[in-house]
Amino acid sequence: MSFVASFLDGAMDALVVPGFSRIGFAIRSRSFGSLDDVSLVGKTVVVTGHTSGLGYAAACQLRSMGADLVVVGRNRARSEEAAERIKKTNGVGTLEVSVADMGELGEVRELATWLATTHPRIDVVVHNAGALLKERTRTSGGHDTTLAVHVYGPFLLTHSLLAPLAAANGRVITVSSGGMYATGLPDFDRGHGLELPDAKYDGTRQYAIAKRAQVTL
Repeated sequence: MSFVASFLDGAMDALVVPGFSRIGFAIRSRSFGSLDDVSLVGKTVVVTGHTSGLGYAAACQLRSMGADLVVVGRNRARSEEAAERIKKTNGVGTLEVSVADMGELGEVRELATWLATTHPRIDVVVHNAGALLKERTRTSGGHDTTLAVHVYGPFLLTHSLLAPLAAANGRVITVSSGGMYATGLPDFDRGHGLELPDAKYDGTRQYAIAKRAQVTL
């Protein structure tokens, strides 16, 4: 990275917002390494939230690199439709679809059991599933949905897949957000938790707390 590029990169980190804009991408993409010679043939990669956005783009890129993909979405129709589009990407690996809501911990446990049984080696898990909810909703277990989808579910899945990940010397990638810079973590020493009180609920702030928690974990 040149001095100028390094200076701009540091400035964007300090100012936060520019780094997450099109300007930030345009500047930083100049230093991205080429993936042309990178092969993931024989590697098993799990991607959650593959139906659109970053998850879809990641799944397409990973397939083009030869990975055996397992994509996870909460809606079967949308998940399978996205998988059909991903299949059109040139790739030699397999593509499996699993349906699970990352906010429903029972479904996450079932997903983890199936993955560990059918894939004794998992090279990469990409936690991408997520959403910013303006109004508070809760899962069937009573958890705040934002926290369940972004923090509790991914943590449970990762913990449940430690054996197949260790067998492959695998990696876990969590897609966070610049939104995490909008707030710090609550003061746990004073009894505050990740979940905002109902009377003070703000969807954007709850999302920021969840994203901060992802990075802290």
